[in-house]
Amino acid sequence: MKLYAASDLHSSNNYLAIIDENGEKRFKRKLPNMPMTNTMPSGSQRCSA
Repeated sequence: MKLYAASDLHSSNNYLAIIDENGEKRFKRKLPNMPMTNTMPSGSQRCSA
């Protein structure tokens, strides 16, 4: 299964979305921008590929 990801970055937050090859949403989350971190927040769901 192919997955596609996109991130929409704003000054105080960003929106992360993942869809599959059929256009079905697999993951979506609005996240705060945290300087010097590049990790998913605890309790986030993982997408099975």
